[in-house]
Amino acid sequence: PPRMTITYANGSVTIGWPLILRGYELEQTDSLVNPDWTPVGLSPSQTDAVTQGITLQTGPTRKFYRLIRQ
Repeated sequence: PPRMTITYANGSVTIGWPLILRGYELEQTDSLVNPDWTPVGLSPSQTDAVTQGITLQTGPTRKFYRLIRQ
């Protein structure tokens, strides 16, 4: 699986993965017990020379994320 990075700043998280990996989608779920994975609904943007990512606002509930190949 692709290596992901998570960066927190000012109430949001940026989840990133290598720019060379195309065709992946970020999904989220509230629980790892019987997870209901759903797409986050945003397209990644380039965050630096080698990384693409999606920035999401944090909230009061815990979220889990994964990348899946489309």
